[in-house]
Amino acid sequence: MLWTATLVCLIHTNLIQYEIPMAKARKPFVSRKKRKEIDAARAKRETFLIEQGRKVSEDNNRPVVEGDKQPVALPLTATVGEFAELLQVPVVRVISQLVKNGVMASVTQRVDYDTMAIVADELVFAAELKEIEDEDEMDAVSTVAPINIEGGDVRPAIVTIMGHVDHGKTTLLDYIRKSQVAAGEHGGITQHIGAYQTEIMYEGQPRTITFLDTPGHEAFTALRSHGAQVTDIVVLVVASDDGIKPQTIEAINHAKQAGVSLLVAITKMDVPGANPDRVKQQLVEHGLVPEEWGGSTIVAPVSAVTGEGVSALLEYIALTGDLKDLRADPKATPQGVVIESHQEIGLGPVATLLIQNGTLRISDVIVLGDTYGKIRSMTNYRGERIRVAGPSTPVKVAGIEAIPSFGDSFAYVKSEHEAKELLKNTGSSDANHRRTISDISQAIAEGRANTFNIVLKADAQGSLEALRASINKMHEPGVRPVIIHGGIGDVSLTDIQLAAASHAVVFAFQVDIPTPIKKSAHNLGVTAATYKIIYDLLDQIALTLKGLVEVKKVKSERGRLKVKKVFRTSKEAQIIGGEISQGVALNKAFVTLVREGEALGEGKVISLQKGPEQVDELDAGQECGLSVQLTTKIQAGDVLIFAIEEEVIAAEVS
Repeated sequence: MLWTATLVCLIHTNLIQYEIPMAKARKPFVSRKKRKEIDAARAKRETFLIEQGRKVSEDNNRPVVEGDKQPVALPLTATVGEFAELLQVPVVRVISQLVKNGVMASVTQRVDYDTMAIVADELVFAAELKEIEDEDEMDAVSTVAPINIEGGDVRPAIVTIMGHVDHGKTTLLDYIRKSQVAAGEHGGITQHIGAYQTEIMYEGQPRTITFLDTPGHEAFTALRSHGAQVTDIVVLVVASDDGIKPQTIEAINHAKQAGVSLLVAITKMDVPGANPDRVKQQLVEHGLVPEEWGGSTIVAPVSAVTGEGVSALLEYIALTGDLKDLRADPKATPQGVVIESHQEIGLGPVATLLIQNGTLRISDVIVLGDTYGKIRSMTNYRGERIRVAGPSTPVKVAGIEAIPSFGDSFAYVKSEHEAKELLKNTGSSDANHRRTISDISQAIAEGRANTFNIVLKADAQGSLEALRASINKMHEPGVRPVIIHGGIGDVSLTDIQLAAASHAVVFAFQVDIPTPIKKSAHNLGVTAATYKIIYDLLDQIALTLKGLVEVKKVKSERGRLKVKKVFRTSKEAQIIGGEISQGVALNKAFVTLVREGEALGEGKVISLQKGPEQVDELDAGQECGLSVQLTTKIQAGDVLIFAIEEEVIAAEVS
C-alpha cells in the first residue's frame, strides 16, 4: 500500500511544480507594475489611433466607434461566472483577463467591483456601479444572496426549518413528507438526497415548495460560511410547552443576520400544557411581534402528530414566497450550490445540487469548487431518473471527477477542456473565505468597513449583559461594533460558522474554545479568542475599531508521525511512509523533523496519501505516504511533528 502511495506522491510532486499561486479573491490585487504596463499599452494604442486620424475617448483611451463602450451595470461583487454572463462573453476570456491583471479566480469565486470594472474596460465595456436601493445591501458583504432574477419566471421558495433541539423540527418535516405520500404522490420519497419538494394547492393553483432536508441552523449557517445563501424562508419551530430556548435565540439571530423571511411554527399543540400565548410573548421580547398582535411575524400553531395547522403553515409559506416575488431564469446557464456529496458504489463521486438559476441537463459540464464533471445521470428526491432540472430543484448528479465540498458553488462551462483550464489557472479556493481580525482591522483603518461584527460568548448571563452594554457604547468615526449573536457556554461550531458567514470575530469571556473548534476556526479563517479579564476583551475590541489590532502568528502542534521507510529523496521533495503515532497528520501542514529528541529542520507537507487517494487528514494509528519539502534528509525512525500556523491576538489569554 505504501508503494502505491509513493507512486501517486511522485506524480503529485511533479505536478505541484506547475501550480499557479492564487490571489485572495476577497480583495483581488492588481500590481503597480501590471497597471503601468496596461497604461503604457493604452498610451501606445492611443498614439497609433491618432496617427491614423481616429478619435480617442478621453476617459479610457479607446477608439470611439459605433457599438464601442457598451454600458454594463455591475454589482459590488459577483462570481466570475456571473460577471461573464453580465458581459455576455466567454468565461474563459474573463478568466484570461483576470490572470493578466494578477488575479487568480475560478468561475465560482467572487471578485469586487473595482476588479470587474478594470476587466470590463479592457473588454470594451463602460462599467458603472449598479444602483443599490437597500441600505442594508452595503453591509451585506458576507454571503451570496438567494437568486432573484427580475423579469424571470416564478420559482419555488427554498425553506429551512430551524429551532431548539426536541422542539419538533424533524417531526414536522417528516409529517410534510408523509402527507405527500398519503395524498397519492407518485413514487413517494424513496431516498434522502439533502432536500425534497412538496406540492400544495394555493388559491386554486398547484404550488411547489423546496425544503432543505437537514433541519437546524447548523446546515443553514454552514452554507453561509462557504459564501452560499440559498434559503428564502426560515420556519422557526418553538414548542408550545417549552417556549424559547438558547438554540431558538441562536436560530433567530442567524436568520436575522442572513436577512431572510422568518415564519414561526408553534409546535406540539396536541400535548398537555400547550401555551401558545406564552410563546408569542417570548417572541415579542426578541423582536418578533405576531401579526395578530399588530406586528409583521406570521405565527402558525401546528401539531405534527395530528396534522393540525400544517396545511395553513404551507399556505403561509406560499404566501410569503409570493410577497418576495421569487424569480429565476430557466433559460440561463445553470448555477447553484452543493448541499450534499459522497462516494456511491457503481456511480463514484455523487453530489446533490440545488439549482439556483438556469436549467441543468444531462451531459452538461460543470465546475464545482475545486473539481468538475460531465453530468452522466440525474436523480430527483423520489429516486426517479430525470434529464432536466430547473431553478429551486434539488437533484443528485453523477459523473463528477471528485467529491466536492458541502457549500461549494457550481457553474456551467462549455467543455471539459475549459473546466480543466479554469481549475488549472485558478487553483484551490480555500483562501477565498478567510477573513481574520487583522483583515477586518485593516479594512476599518482603510475606511472599507463601517461595521465590526462580533459573536460574543460568556460564562453567565450577567457577564454577557455587562459585556453587551459596554460594547454597545463603543464607536469610532465611521465604524461601530455590532453583536450579531450572544450566548452562554463554550464556543461552538455554529458560532464559528456564523462568524465565517458574517465576517465576524468570536470573543469569549471565561469560557473555553475546544481544540476541534479551534481547528474549524482556522480552516474557515475565523479569529476566535477567549479572555479571563473583561477589560482585556473590551480593549481588544476598541483597538480593532481604531484599526490598530496587533496579531502574531504561532505554530500549533496537531500530530506526530514515525517514519518507517524513505522511498526517495530529491531536491524537490522526499517521499516517505510512516505511521501516525499521535493526533492527526495534515496535508499542507508545517513539519518539524526530530531525531533522538533533537529538532533538525523544518519543512512542509506537499501531499498526504492513504493508498491511492490523496487525503487532507488522517488520524493516529493509520499508515500513510507523504511527499515532504525538507532540506534535511529524513531517515527511518525519525519523527515528524505536524503543525499549523494560526493568528493569535497579542492580548489573548489561551
